Amino acid sequence: MANVELHVAPRTVVGKKVAALRRGGVTPANVFGHSIESQSVQVDTAVLTHLLRGMTRNAIINLKVEGEPAHRTVVVRDLTRDSVT
Repeated sequence: MANVELHVAPRTVVGKKVAALRRGGVTPANVFGHSIESQSVQVDTAVLTHLLRGMTRNAIINLKVEGEPAHRTVVVRDLTRDSVT
């Protein structure tokens, strides 16, 4: 299985203001895990949708955060979608 790479940017917009990000085509996300600090990130919605449709549920993703020298190995834990739209 090939490793998939995803480029994300750190996010400073939090709370109810993330609705404006979603309208602009950006998906807010959080990266967390054992013995690492939780980090808010954002990724282009079109890129994320394409990536998630082409992989299995428990695939490993190499997450490259802007400003960090090394990538993080992550797995998608939860995905929430609006059931109406």
